Formats: sequence, structure tokens, C-alpha cells
Amino acid sequence: MAGFHMNPKLRAALAVLAGIFTANVVFIAFESSSPYHPPADMDYDDTLAMKAWVESLPASALYRVIAGYAVGAFLGGWLTNWLARPTHYQPALVTGMALFFASFVNLATIPHPEWFMWTATPTLVLFAWLGGRLMRRKAPSA
Repeated sequence: MAGFHMNPKLRAALAVLAGIFTANVVFIAFESSSPYHPPADMDYDDTLAMKAWVESLPASALYRVIAGYAVGAFLGGWLTNWLARPTHYQPALVTGMALFFASFVNLATIPHPEWFMWTATPTLVLFAWLGGRLMRRKAPSA
């Protein structure tokens, strides 16, 4: 039986979605395993309350979020390129950029310290690219 062949652009688009999903699962795992959680009665629509809670967190809690972003983006980028191969495109960069833009929604919804914004957002693109780059180096040439 011949192998199943999918249009390479469709395969790359589906690979990007899988990479984004994987990255988000890792983000959730990192944040869920953190000892710092919002109070049970937190009103997530109250921007001032959310800002006060985020400001009360120690820097280590935010470093953990950035570490989760790095690991999730790396794995998401790796998976994207693995699923999309062989291709001359850089689908992992698309995954990283999608995560980058989604982080702006998060930052607009939940106020964070400025240093966090300047650290976390580039981390998403950089680590997705690195994960994709690692996969490209290990992929057999077509």
C-alpha cells in the first residue's frame, strides 16, 4: 500500500496547529504545577485585582512562566517541523509568531511587569525557532 500523501502546505498548516496546541499544554502544565495560584474568589474580569495579584507574586513565579514559555515553544516548534517535513518553509517560525501574538492578548488581559513583557514575548519566537531548527538538522534530506 502506498503511503498517504498530503498537500505540503496543508500538512504544514496542520503541523503549526499541533505545535501551538502542544506549546499551550506545556504552558498550562508549568503554570498548574506552580505553587502560586490566584485566590479562589478572584474576579478575572477585575483588571485592578488581577494586576494587584500579579504584582504580589515573587519574581521566581514569573521566571517559572517564562521557563514554561521556553520549553513549550521549543517543543511546539520541534513538533511543527517534525510533522511538516520535508519542507523548505520554516513552519516552526509560524508557530512561534502565533504564540507571540497570542501572548499580547494575555498581556493585554492580565497586566504583567514590563520586564516580563520584554522577556517572555521574544522567548516564544526564539525557542520555537530553536526547536524547529533542531528538528531540521535531524531530518533526513529529501
